Amino acid sequence: MGGPSTAQAAWVGAFIRHCTENGIPFDFVSTHVYANDTSKDVFGTHENIPRAGKWYAVQRKKVRDEVDASRRRGIPIIWSEYNATYFNEPRITDSLFMGPWLADTLRRCDGLTDMMSYWTLSDVFEEQGVVKRPFYGGFGLIAAGGIPKPVFNAFKMLHGLGTERYDVDSEHALVTRRADGTLVIALWNYVAPGRSGAPITISLQLRHVAARLGTSTASRCRKR
Repeated sequence: MGGPSTAQAAWVGAFIRHCTENGIPFDFVSTHVYANDTSKDVFGTHENIPRAGKWYAVQRKKVRDEVDASRRRGIPIIWSEYNATYFNEPRITDSLFMGPWLADTLRRCDGLTDMMSYWTLSDVFEEQGVVKRPFYGGFGLIAAGGIPKPVFNAFKMLHGLGTERYDVDSEHALVTRRADGTLVIALWNYVAPGRSGAPITISLQLRHVAARLGTSTASRCRKR
């Protein structure tokens, strides 16, 4: 049992205080936020937080800090919904932008939460009414007709990462290791929706692992 299952990361601190002061048991706290929620609605401020950094800011500055400052420090945090937008915006949820956005969101949120639930599996669900065409800007991983969207394929690729994560000095990469010692690396070039981005060159410098794995210490690749 847990809660408060709110929108815009609201009332988590108040929920914990109410439960602890009244002897009400609970096993987790839960809430949700979307990357286009405004800073005013979430923080009560007028900060200009970019879509790419919104999730990290909410996790770090609000919910995680509220939990850490409470009498239930360490209680699991569950994000019951998340997405890049809560509007039907084909240029966002149906676009290639969602792949880098998802990867960067997971990179930033790793270690700050116990569970994150992407909203939602399919574009066909009751809130949207009868879906008459695919790619209307729905929130799903799969469009009407069973068509995998870019964010579905991003999840599919990220599922191939290892179980141990290495710290890297980059906002464009996740470096992991599988149980057999194999390194698995995800690279991306994040560009905000509606903008064009130039190709980038990423230099990989793998230190302290080359001798054990028998690989070269550095390589270069061109990432579009």
